[in-house]
Amino acid sequence: MRFTGLLSILNITFCFLFVSSTQAQIGRTENKKGTIYNYYSGSDNLHSSGKQDDKGKQGRWSFYTDAPKESATEYQYFTYRNDTLNGPFLKLGDGNRISGLYVNGHYQGMIVIEDVIITGTDTAFLLVEEGSYENGMKSSFFKEYKKGVLESEGGFDEDKKNGSWKFYDISGDSPVLMRKTYFKRDVKDGKEITYFEYDENGQKIEKRSEYFYKEDVKNGPFEIKLNGQTIEKGNYADGKLSGDHQIFIKEMDLNRFANFYEGKMTGPVSFKDMNDVVRISGSYDNGKKSATWTYKDKNGKIEKEESYQNDEPIDNWKYYTDGKLNKLVKYEKGNATEVIEYEAGTDKVLAEFYLKDVTGTFQEVEALIYYKDSSKTINVLMAVSLLEDPSNILEMYKKNHSNKEMIKRNGLYEFSLKGIRVLEGYYENDKKAGKWNFFYHPDVIWEKSFTAGELTGERFVDKGVKSPWKGSYEVNWENGNPRFKFKIKDGLRNGKQEYFKENGEEEKVDKFKEGVKE
Repeated sequence: MRFTGLLSILNITFCFLFVSSTQAQIGRTENKKGTIYNYYSGSDNLHSSGKQDDKGKQGRWSFYTDAPKESATEYQYFTYRNDTLNGPFLKLGDGNRISGLYVNGHYQGMIVIEDVIITGTDTAFLLVEEGSYENGMKSSFFKEYKKGVLESEGGFDEDKKNGSWKFYDISGDSPVLMRKTYFKRDVKDGKEITYFEYDENGQKIEKRSEYFYKEDVKNGPFEIKLNGQTIEKGNYADGKLSGDHQIFIKEMDLNRFANFYEGKMTGPVSFKDMNDVVRISGSYDNGKKSATWTYKDKNGKIEKEESYQNDEPIDNWKYYTDGKLNKLVKYEKGNATEVIEYEAGTDKVLAEFYLKDVTGTFQEVEALIYYKDSSKTINVLMAVSLLEDPSNILEMYKKNHSNKEMIKRNGLYEFSLKGIRVLEGYYENDKKAGKWNFFYHPDVIWEKSFTAGELTGERFVDKGVKSPWKGSYEVNWENGNPRFKFKIKDGLRNGKQEYFKENGEEEKVDKFKEGVKE
């Protein structure tokens, strides 16, 4: 409803339209033959009037805007019998307007509540709620509004929601039924249907759900559909999942089939793709993973086998490539202790990792890494950044072996070629430290000394008698081309020092005298 004729008056007297008349606003009072006239303080403007006898207020009492008689307007009224509200009323206050009927001081029958909206010279009354009362309590059918638009409707009994209730989406041009719920004494009891939802981005999605409630607790079968396709269904007992349960897991693009008991998964569980192929199978015991879990690709070839006890990984986990074993991870007390990687389908070991103590965010690891042709081997003690999946340690090492944020060599380091040790030494905080031995020459040990990664000295020693070497020190690449040609005297470089690339091309030439480069 919109009013224009009295708008200027309503705006002028706005402060009086939203507060109840109080005795503090009344100045003088007149009693003319049983009719009481109250005037605004300090003026002759009529505040309110009505009949009153020795039993109190009687009949209709009217309240007026603070204005001269010819322009004053009745803005609210009440009906009394023996000083008790009985009969029709219209009340303005706290930004709203309420109309209806009192019986013995209580709301009775249809009561309408509206918001009063004043904009400039316009006044609008927008519905907030309307419904029937019995003895001052909401009873029978009610409608609730937001900004004048129907938002919900349903029954009340003794001031509590009861029976079927409908809830509407009011974001569009007109209300659209969004949810239907059954109540009993203000709590959900019975079937609840949600016809659609909004996602985290505020976009409407066709997600329909059906639940059953008993005393505000989920109880009975339920089903959720997205765009007409079932994405979850099962059963609740006293608010906990119970019995067969199916759910689509979006991140995996798989449907999980399981059984619940008192809210916890128990027994066999399987994950199937859209072609009904079992991709993952395993078991739960009282909500915790147990026994063997098997993972397969879309063609049914095995990809991984895991073992659990009380949700902790145990025993040997096996990883496969094209259905052939290529990796083994051993677990003890829930922690990975060993990772062995194979050339798929063979017994040929590519790498062995022995996982030890954890310090902060790093784990001590002893590693043996073999090249595919088995000609080269690295034995290294290092600390690696903790991995969520220990099975990826070889891949991580290959990508990050020079990244000190991920890998810190700390301890023994050995490198072998065709089963023959080529070099050995130690790292401290990822820097070479102490003596390093290089066995490039079958008869000579090339000893180097390091401090915090800096070369501090070197000498060449006869491998047999451990005395300083004298003569030519020549080493070839694997392809037979020369790599080093040094002249040595008394264990020190002395004379011409030649370096070659793997293709045989000379790289550089230095000249030393008594171990010092000239």
